[in-house]
Amino acid sequence: GVYDGDFVSKRQNAYFSWNFPPKRNTLAKIVLKPGSGSDSALLVEFTGNKERCNHVYQYLRLTPGNYELSFEVMSKKLVAEQGLVWRVWCVEKREMLAESVAFKAPTPWTKHKVTFEVKSEDCATQLLQLETKATAGLDTAVNGSIYFDTFAVK
Repeated sequence: GVYDGDFVSKRQNAYFSWNFPPKRNTLAKIVLKPGSGSDSALLVEFTGNKERCNHVYQYLRLTPGNYELSFEVMSKKLVAEQGLVWRVWCVEKREMLAESVAFKAPTPWTKHKVTFEVKSEDCATQLLQLETKATAGLDTAVNGSIYFDTFAVK
């Protein structure tokens, strides 16, 4: 499943933990969850980002079977033409297994779920990754901030 889906561990940027290497005009960090007082959440802030977002991710090791990815999201002043999505990829086959709904505008805390299947042993490693949904350069612009919490794969 997902390692540290509640963002309480200090371990980051290790192979099977949350990774968010630096990227121009984007900042990803673990912060206090707005409105909670003590819980943590992942905050991703975009300031005039015009590059494809793909630098917030975690590798998974799931055996073949059916799964459900669940998480919570809240955004403030988010403007994303095509939106941001969470995708699950089969690393070995470079095949997309799942894609969440697109997050394009401000939203209060809401729960989201997406089901997917790991079909064979040829998919020993999966990648859970936040990405811009856009494929064309002009549609990749993102401004604002978005929070994520309570990630789980069951």
